[in-house]
Amino acid sequence: VLLHTLTDHTSNVMALAVAGDHLYSVSWDTTIHVWNITQSPPVPLHTLTGHTSNIYVLAVAGDRLYSGSLDDTIRVWDLTQSPPVSLHTLTSHTATVYGLAVEGDRLFSGSADKTIRVWDLTQTPPALLHSLTGHTSVVYPLATTGGRLYSGAFDSTIRVWDLAC
Repeated sequence: VLLHTLTDHTSNVMALAVAGDHLYSVSWDTTIHVWNITQSPPVPLHTLTGHTSNIYVLAVAGDRLYSGSLDDTIRVWDLTQSPPVSLHTLTSHTATVYGLAVEGDRLFSGSADKTIRVWDLTQTPPALLHSLTGHTSVVYPLATTGGRLYSGAFDSTIRVWDLAC
């Protein structure tokens, strides 16, 4: 049974994440919306701006939100602020950022530049540790668990990476 339809975005909604009492949504309208989901219907709390093009992906870990965009950047948002503020813009990719995953103190980002970047979240701003290469096309979904990173790409492969190495 449909409960509500949320219509604050003005273009395609590309990703959602729930953390605590909040729903986060990203869109091709270049915005991130923050919703209070303890109310019915969910109430829009904030609209975050900063990306200059379509946003494709987001990840929430602890008190940080990470967003990836067609502007080739990753933004790091501080969720302890109201409204959340953009702390850092990570600029190592040379094409659209389509995938994000967090495990422990590392952020992983996948891109149309065919690479996965590994970021050290203990540094301020997060520091690029290294790049993982091997895919021959756009890296899109990323997932982590148990010391492994899984990456899918438009090259029809899923690669499994050992994060202990």
